Amino acid sequence: MKLIHPGIREEDGDVLISCISRLSNFSLAASEDHHGVKVFCPPISRCVTCNAVLVPHNRPVKVDFFGIRGPSEGIKVSLKCNHCGFFYSYSKYGNPQAGWSLYETPRVAIEASDVCFVELSLLRWQISLSCHYWVSFSGFSVTFNEVRDIVGGLSEKSVANAFWNGELEAELRERGELKMFGMFHVDSDREVIMAHIDQSRAKVNYSHPPDDCTVDCKARGCGKLWIGDGQWKLMFAHCMMKRKAFCKEHLTFLADKYPSVPTDIRGFLKHCGVLQSIDCPESVDASSMLFTGDEHRKVEFVVNSLSDSDSMSVGQSTAVSQGNMHIFSTERSSSLLEGCEEEAPTSCNKETGEKKRLQKWSRGHFFIVRGSGIIDKWNPLFRPESPSQAFLIMLNWLLVIVKDIEPSNWGQLYLAYDNKCHVDGMKVAKKPLPWSKPYSHM
Repeated sequence: MKLIHPGIREEDGDVLISCISRLSNFSLAASEDHHGVKVFCPPISRCVTCNAVLVPHNRPVKVDFFGIRGPSEGIKVSLKCNHCGFFYSYSKYGNPQAGWSLYETPRVAIEASDVCFVELSLLRWQISLSCHYWVSFSGFSVTFNEVRDIVGGLSEKSVANAFWNGELEAELRERGELKMFGMFHVDSDREVIMAHIDQSRAKVNYSHPPDDCTVDCKARGCGKLWIGDGQWKLMFAHCMMKRKAFCKEHLTFLADKYPSVPTDIRGFLKHCGVLQSIDCPESVDASSMLFTGDEHRKVEFVVNSLSDSDSMSVGQSTAVSQGNMHIFSTERSSSLLEGCEEEAPTSCNKETGEKKRLQKWSRGHFFIVRGSGIIDKWNPLFRPESPSQAFLIMLNWLLVIVKDIEPSNWGQLYLAYDNKCHVDGMKVAKKPLPWSKPYSHM
């Protein structure tokens, strides 16, 4: 309260906070259109478990608030229940032992950190710019601060955290999982929950119920026409640690099986006979360096020499990461992988123009989109956009689509894909699938 009234006595401030936090409209200060101090407190004044009156948990904390109209100061108030041991913060309640839950009513701001709040409308603006104009977290941070003429201000890290926290909350609310699957105990569990959601999402298609399908939507082929293609701009690194040549799982494997092989980037490159021929200052991260074709082949040769039957089980396979393993659940289905190669192999030109780096990069994501532009499914791609990956992703998608369509009408469905000739050229595509009819002839 001293931020609002510097002359107030400490004991009076504590009493005032305790009383005012019980008012139903107390938290509305965070959404009012003024440049005063914003107050961020729980939206409830009684415990959701025992209905006891909540009391202050600690002293109010000064925070930064970034809204669509600019930055302002704020204070954060936390409450607790002395009976249940639950803590009540601005956006969630619970404790590390029992886990944390979201409030039933969405808040007007997202917690980017303990001392930084981002208005929901500003977050939506950032997401829209990211989707339509490829604006990065850093780009949005710099632009916001420049337009508002502030130094420091909204950091790249705060933008990123607001995005991940906000999108995760939106996903959980859409799924009706306010208890966050009972998996959120500490802040790092955010990644665990996102991985859990991604595993579930990979097995299904996005919902597009008939009630949402407009006349214009149907006129564009929705329900009959789909397009599959790779989006290369959404690339990301995989199986790589910062300043390490391998991910954590493979580091453990190499330390056990190949203790003489260095695992730091510079040591590994010297082991491959590459680094001594490159003028690379110690301050430069070697994983981002560009290599010639010959140097890249030297590294690939050493990596392949470390691969054996034991290493194949280390880490997730492509099929697992893409959420396609459930279609190999039976012994007959396992033969699908064996047939995922072309009868007459051709060189893949999907890596044309790729820069040779030590770090392994995904080739973006594979999307299946309705003729109306609505996304049905997407999966990450690893290395090139190979026919085998495209086939398994499309097969997984097709199993969901045809489930609610009479087999006699399957011939009215069309999937356009610019590399379909290579998919059709695979052995698995030239014979019935290892399932009972009619799925064997999809």
